[in-house]
Amino acid sequence: MNESEFNGGLSAGEGGEETLLPSSGNGRYRFYKVRLFGINHFVKRPSEEFIADYLTLEALRKEYYVGFQLNHSGIVRYIKFDGQSLYEEFIDGESLRELIDRKDERLKSRAFLADICGQILEATGYMHRMGVVHNDLKPENIMITRVGGKVKITDFGCAYIGDNDTTSGYTRGYMAPEQDKISPSAANDIFQIGKIMEELSEGGNMGKRWKKFTSKATNPEAERRFPSAESAARAIPRRGNRKPVYFTALFAIAAAIIFLTYPFKHENLPEVATQVNKEQTEPSTATKEDFKSRVATEETIKKPKEARNEKSETPAKSTETLLSDEISRYVADYYKRNVHPIVENPESFGFGPMSSEQMEALQSALGKAKSEAYSLGEKMKSKYPESSGFIDEEIWEAISREQTKTGVIYSQQVQSQQGEKE
Repeated sequence: MNESEFNGGLSAGEGGEETLLPSSGNGRYRFYKVRLFGINHFVKRPSEEFIADYLTLEALRKEYYVGFQLNHSGIVRYIKFDGQSLYEEFIDGESLRELIDRKDERLKSRAFLADICGQILEATGYMHRMGVVHNDLKPENIMITRVGGKVKITDFGCAYIGDNDTTSGYTRGYMAPEQDKISPSAANDIFQIGKIMEELSEGGNMGKRWKKFTSKATNPEAERRFPSAESAARAIPRRGNRKPVYFTALFAIAAAIIFLTYPFKHENLPEVATQVNKEQTEPSTATKEDFKSRVATEETIKKPKEARNEKSETPAKSTETLLSDEISRYVADYYKRNVHPIVENPESFGFGPMSSEQMEALQSALGKAKSEAYSLGEKMKSKYPESSGFIDEEIWEAISREQTKTGVIYSQQVQSQQGEKE
């Protein structure tokens, strides 16, 4: 096992039979297989040089604190921490690092890569929904079981959880560019998964679609990565399934349910598709000039090319430009009115800064914001079916930008509160 770099009395294990396991790294920990009550356990302890090191013990304590709260088949199960020994389920398998080092034949299979990537993202998405950012995903921390080939994510010593971030860390070569500059976010884990998939695919098996996937996941700009583990999972290259039909159906059903059960009101958004054909009142935030300009643009799009005296611009491009502008403006306005105030001024909502109530309110607001964006996308796609793919991409990009912006605002608020305490 490889250990990460950290910023910022030895138990024998209740008398069980112990086997020292091989490890690599800086020697901070020792790893054992311990048999207790007829069951094998994995035990992690500080090495002799680090027995009294505060950060080492604190990282173990936090790893247990974080890991014990997680209950997912793709995450190692934490059993107990006695102050110096951390007990976990023993995984009969090997790490992705071991597969890479011995050039395992399975790495040549695109189906295997897609399956592993999907399992990692499923478990990571669960972590994020639980408010946890792993922060140190790498081949050494991802195990594959010998039976079934199931993924198990391990080592939460560098994880971020809002109320328990006394230690942090990273592994050079996998950390996101912004990771040591701002508060951790889901974008860090997305970047690290992209780096892992790049490494798994280095044997010449990376086609254009995998390269597109990893390029987006590892984009230096956090807001340009996949906005969530779920969106990354949908983009995994799979044979003969460039745009999964079942997901399109799920989106349509979800949008229909939202539309029927949750009154959808675009307070500031004129319906792009019907501005020319129907008499409408002007949007509350649009000037008369803006409204006339949009109508004129729609009328221009509908004219034959000869009447417009244009050669380079096509109707589809002009339509997509209008759709992109409307999506960006509406999503940004919704986040500004309904999400950002929660992290900018939590006291006005009746709870203190960085409290569990604030996080619950933020999660709820983010969920509603996504629903509003999806509903907007479905409405636009019903009017412009030929631009459905473009609309989906623009919706995801808009959500990604605003979620990143929300994270930056929250980080600034946290830093401000810490400054006041100091």
